Amino acid sequence: MKCKSKVESEDKSDQLFKSVRSVYIALAAYVNKVGQEIGIEKAMELLSNSFAEVGTYQGKKLKKLADKEKLNADEAYELMKVVPKSMGINFMIPQKDSNNVITRLDKCPVYECAKVVGLDIGAFCNNSAIPYFNAIAKQLNIDLEFNRNKVKTSESDFCEEQLTLKK
Repeated sequence: MKCKSKVESEDKSDQLFKSVRSVYIALAAYVNKVGQEIGIEKAMELLSNSFAEVGTYQGKKLKKLADKEKLNADEAYELMKVVPKSMGINFMIPQKDSNNVITRLDKCPVYECAKVVGLDIGAFCNNSAIPYFNAIAKQLNIDLEFNRNKVKTSESDFCEEQLTLKK
């Protein structure tokens, strides 16, 4: 049996990230063009609604994998982390307990595509990734909330997100 080396695994993750980034660049370019036609605020509102709908769908799928009705933050994140992994995103978790999970992403397709297209990075994230993950979280427990604590400001920086159990 042949084992994959760490380099091969990293290459696969990097290739996956680059593919996702390409799709997100196309999406950001589209949002930018639509924003020029109907106004950027309306374009971002539509983007947010679309990502929330898709997040609700994804959350319902993940909920089927849960072994109880209302998951705490730690339990929910264990299911949710499949999403950034499926996008080739590296992340670390500096805090994790039943009430809060904080994650830091060293590379982010949302950051990179908004930067390439010239969209406001924070606004693009607030209207894509945040409503998506918040909708997933709400399907796992209505009392969960997903927020961004910090937006990445340079290549060497990181994004920080937080999943919180409110009750």
